[in-house]
Amino acid sequence: MTAEEKKRHCTEYMRGWRKRNPDKIKANEKRCYEKRLATNRKAYNASCAVRARRFRESNPERVKEINAKYREANPEAICEHYQKWSLKTRYGITVEQRDAMIQEQEGKCAICGEAKQLVTDHCHKRKVVRGMLCRTCNLMIGYAYDNPDILEKAIAYLNSNRNVITQ
Repeated sequence: MTAEEKKRHCTEYMRGWRKRNPDKIKANEKRCYEKRLATNRKAYNASCAVRARRFRESNPERVKEINAKYREANPEAICEHYQKWSLKTRYGITVEQRDAMIQEQEGKCAICGEAKQLVTDHCHKRKVVRGMLCRTCNLMIGYAYDNPDILEKAIAYLNSNRNVITQ
């Protein structure tokens, strides 16, 4: 048997073996994949990120289509993800921390005590969360530029004009 014939015979044999044993091939591929992944996870993740970025750059319309379908099919997941992202990036707190503050305030605004939908009140200068307020009270503080002197003057103004009769 010549080298060429031997090579052809081995190729034919392997082709037949692969057809007869697809499960063994898949199991071996999976084992090799897991071994590669375990030995170099960072490099694998980086290569995935590179491939994903290339795909997004070369297929912007397809990516928009895929994202639109996902958002349409999963509105709750999108809302939850945005809520988590927003709380973390804007205020540096988690959803659980926000929920604990609402629970501590018994679901009521820290200023007026109304059980309305609450928003996160924070100090713009110190970048800390102060508590949970209803939208109206939060806007009131915002319009006063977080300045207690302005709010005290507003209280004095309201108290001095209590007996004014409107016509």
